[in-house]
Amino acid sequence: MRTHRHILLPALLLAALLLGGCGQKAPEKPAPEEDAPTVTVAQSTSLVCSDGTITLRFSRTEGEDWRWTDDPSFPLDGACVDELIEATRTLEGLTPIAAPEAPEVYELVGAKRYLTLSNSDGTEMTYHFGKQAEGGGYYCNSTAAETRICVAPEQLLTLIGRSIYDMAKLPVMPDLSAEQLRSVTVTRKDSSETLTLSHGKWMRDGADVSGQEQVQALASGLEALAISRCVDYAPADGAAVVCGLEPPAARVEVELQDKSHLTLTVGINSPSIGGYLVTLNDDTTIYLVTGTLPAVLTGWTFGG
Repeated sequence: MRTHRHILLPALLLAALLLGGCGQKAPEKPAPEEDAPTVTVAQSTSLVCSDGTITLRFSRTEGEDWRWTDDPSFPLDGACVDELIEATRTLEGLTPIAAPEAPEVYELVGAKRYLTLSNSDGTEMTYHFGKQAEGGGYYCNSTAAETRICVAPEQLLTLIGRSIYDMAKLPVMPDLSAEQLRSVTVTRKDSSETLTLSHGKWMRDGADVSGQEQVQALASGLEALAISRCVDYAPADGAAVVCGLEPPAARVEVELQDKSHLTLTVGINSPSIGGYLVTLNDDTTIYLVTGTLPAVLTGWTFGG
């Protein structure tokens, strides 16, 4: 695993994600303050944010997609960065606190939680986030207006605190309905069997087994298959063993009517993160899958 990665696989297997929260605006009738800083999404060329523990850096050149600066090869979903910038724009419309105390009272001096935006015109803006306000949200100011104290919504801090893996672009599964399938091979340990499909009917050794309970569960699980999140990109040696992927708990190989193939390798079920760990085809990236398919495959009864 790359040395700059801030999240290790064992931690991912033990920690649950925190989501949610709502913001709050400060009281009305503000005293005269400096103008609110302006953030323009189209001009943004880099973003650095920290929740006090994790620091993420993103960059792009004009006309290109966002990249994770620490590892440009990471499959970043740039929409997540745009979402964060759009959320930052809400700070412009917040009503500042009337007659605020000094920034240090709100723990804004030397704050470890911050967000810095740089623009193509050379301008830069840093927002600092201090202690939590009564009723929710966090006190904040900017380098352009340090005495303009607002209350940032908690949702913005939630976005800042996301793991890089929560910002990964996930693979999209093809249509795996019975009408689109040619064959499905289920493998578990040393046993394997192939079911073929004809006009949407599931066949085993020439017999129609479409009505069998586990075949119906297999068909339903394949049709609903979706990747929930990225767990580990470019995992270190030995990670596949820890995740139960070497040897795998089960594997399913699918051939579609267009003769394309998909292989899903199933590892352990991790209750701490809410699903089964899997890999796709020859990619070593470890993903999380919820839904019924992994359980169907790991409990498959051959010839049943």
